[in-house]
Amino acid sequence: MKSILTIVMAIACSLAAMAQPKQGTFSITPRAGVVISSYSGGNLFVEGISGSYKDNKLSPKYRTAFSGGVDAEYQLTDMLSLSAGIHYMQQGCKYDNLSQTVEPSKTTKIIYGLTEMSEELHYLQFPVLASLWVAPNFAVKIGVQPGAWLSGNIKYTESQVTEEKGQVVDTYYQVHDDEINVYRKFDLSIPIGISYEFENVVLDARYNIGLTRLMDTSDGPRHKTFMFTAGYRFAL
Repeated sequence: MKSILTIVMAIACSLAAMAQPKQGTFSITPRAGVVISSYSGGNLFVEGISGSYKDNKLSPKYRTAFSGGVDAEYQLTDMLSLSAGIHYMQQGCKYDNLSQTVEPSKTTKIIYGLTEMSEELHYLQFPVLASLWVAPNFAVKIGVQPGAWLSGNIKYTESQVTEEKGQVVDTYYQVHDDEINVYRKFDLSIPIGISYEFENVVLDARYNIGLTRLMDTSDGPRHKTFMFTAGYRFAL
């Protein structure tokens, strides 16, 4: 029985030693993955066909996009490491569709719609994280992430159909792709996450809590973003 326990302990110690880089070493980890992002707050009010912004509220929904970058990491102790990185991230959100029908007269009907509306925002993010290795191959992370705005667009499809006595007499259809230029150039968030590493392959999941508002208003939206990446660690 003692020999079996000795073997198990030896294997456990070996796994723990291989679980993360050795103390005092540097590494870099290129990574790529998906971002699932939306806004905290940030309801959009549109005029629509009724002319009443108050009645036409579109709520933000999560959209999926791309992230890619690289992290440099230094192993301070067997259990603690510090990293700094640069990531390109697509953020933003999708919105609910809007559909309205008005009848200016007894014989006329106008059907109006806004569909496929989304905001596509491009950032360079600079995460600085502390990682605590709480089990073999497994770490929890927390830090701070300043970001720099690159560009942004809002895309949507607008349509309008006019009917007279049940017959279509006019149609309007247009796909919009408009530049966004009202958002702040600086973004700040708090990333928290976990990672699992096996044979230098690093799987990472983070949630970024947005601290700054996108616009210079007291009720402007903030980012809320999930990021899932896979990377490969190279020892230096």
